[in-house]
Amino acid sequence: MPISMFTSQPSPIAIDFGAASVKVLQLGSGDDPGLVSACEVAIPESARMDVGKRLEYLAEELPKALRKGKFKGRRATCAIPGAHTFVQHFQAPTSGGADPDEYIRTQLQVYTGMSPGNMVIRTVNVTDAIHESGPIRETICFAVPRDVVMRYIDLIKRCRLEASSVHSEQQAMVWAYGHLHRRQGDDRITNLFVDLGWSGTRVAISHGASLVFAKGIPIGGWHFDQRIADTLHCDLATARAHRVAAAEESLRAATLAGSRAATTGSAILDTGLIRAHEAREAGAVSTAVATDRRGAGRPRSLLEAGERTGTALAPGGVDCGDLVDSIVDELAMCLRYHQSFFESRPASRVIFTGGEARQLELCRVIAERLELPAMLGDPLARVKVEGGDAGNVAFGRVQPGWSVACGLCAGSDQ
Repeated sequence: MPISMFTSQPSPIAIDFGAASVKVLQLGSGDDPGLVSACEVAIPESARMDVGKRLEYLAEELPKALRKGKFKGRRATCAIPGAHTFVQHFQAPTSGGADPDEYIRTQLQVYTGMSPGNMVIRTVNVTDAIHESGPIRETICFAVPRDVVMRYIDLIKRCRLEASSVHSEQQAMVWAYGHLHRRQGDDRITNLFVDLGWSGTRVAISHGASLVFAKGIPIGGWHFDQRIADTLHCDLATARAHRVAAAEESLRAATLAGSRAATTGSAILDTGLIRAHEAREAGAVSTAVATDRRGAGRPRSLLEAGERTGTALAPGGVDCGDLVDSIVDELAMCLRYHQSFFESRPASRVIFTGGEARQLELCRVIAERLELPAMLGDPLARVKVEGGDAGNVAFGRVQPGWSVACGLCAGSDQ
């Protein structure tokens, strides 16, 4: 990787176009990056499910928010919402002069019904393998309709910025925690990233800092809110207010516990199943996972979430068990697919990110069902705020929802 002479140059302005809010972040360089500026623009409930209304609202509000901030330069990098992104693994033949890229383009048209020329396509080569039909290349394909990408690019231009790159949410969330995998042997750590968002759940699996699996699950916070609203006969805003209030109380308790646990050197969430998992791993990875890259103690960007408390997943006794079951089933299938290519590499841990990950009891239930040690991502914890413009962002709180924005800053050289 080329090394820039201008090490103090800030990252591009990272824009995470989420379904519930847009997060904008710019950081300095270095292992402990300093904050340049940050802001968040909440999207009203009435505009979240309608792309046109959402973009119309952002065209009015996002330029205002950027003008209030102290962002430097005009370069911007962004992540397109996962709801617009088609994610699929393809096993492209590589023998007999076969062109894997052409195979993927052909299959993409079959899956989506769209011409590849009308889509913006990104691929990640995972591994070469031998299939019963011959040699193949396992490849992750991300595709977004070109007109959708251009609408977001036009929005960036209306903010008087220049879009330098566009990335997937899955790739960005892996980049956000790349600093945890810099030592020799860290590529042996297999991470399952679960980004719990408002409109859906994004999944990524990494070997160290390298993305090897990606998927989207169309179940998110909105579906829990809708279930609560239907059962309690209230509107979505009221349903969400009830759910968020309970989640915040649980998160405050875990944050205090995490602050105390940070002095013990333990970095793994205790779900009551850690010992069984370590036995399966034969202790090969647990030490590497548990050691902070800067010395003793857990990494600042990962928070222990503690054991299950029995707290209800939804207020008022609303049953959301089937939604949780669906998420767990999908995640289990993701892990099985990954192990079909990497049999000797079971997941070492699950890292929860996304705004809905503030529901710690949901994270705990998922972790226990998957029989994996788990942690809550807090990417802003390592950012030096002093001297920067924090805008309307609460840097003193745990912020798993900022993983994509932090990843866009970290991956700005990609």
